Amino acid sequence: MPEQVSTPRTVRRLMPRQSATVAVYRGEQQVGYGILTNVSEAGACIVTDSLMAPGTDLRLKLSFYQEARLFETIARVVWSLEGAASDRGFVGLRLHGVRFTVTSTVERSRLSALLQKEDSFVTVFKPAVTEFDRLASSLSNELDALGEKIDKSVGRESA
Repeated sequence: MPEQVSTPRTVRRLMPRQSATVAVYRGEQQVGYGILTNVSEAGACIVTDSLMAPGTDLRLKLSFYQEARLFETIARVVWSLEGAASDRGFVGLRLHGVRFTVTSTVERSRLSALLQKEDSFVTVFKPAVTEFDRLASSLSNELDALGEKIDKSVGRESA
């Protein structure tokens, strides 16, 4: 069994307060239908009755409560496991972690706006600010100034 590499989460993950569904496609063919258990700007966890192996590329159509338009994106299955009794009663179903890989700027902005609606979602994970984040933030202006000096010294204009 290949070793799974875990990376720290860097974006806020939210759970819909009301039902959120997902239609799952491979190309133009619908291969599943399920529910969304949590979502972030980077990806989601979906529950279906069908197995989708890690590495599989999917087209998703997410439907959020009281939203007339679907949120459509391309995603890659990152992990998949069988639901257990401890998974909110998803015994016999499949949980899939998906990473959004291709989303238009318009759709990404729309998703971001949807996720800002405090009455629609519950925060289930909020990333902690690391020491590196604090250091990088405090050095941001100095690094920009240094980059400009280097560009000038080699005869390039800053973008």
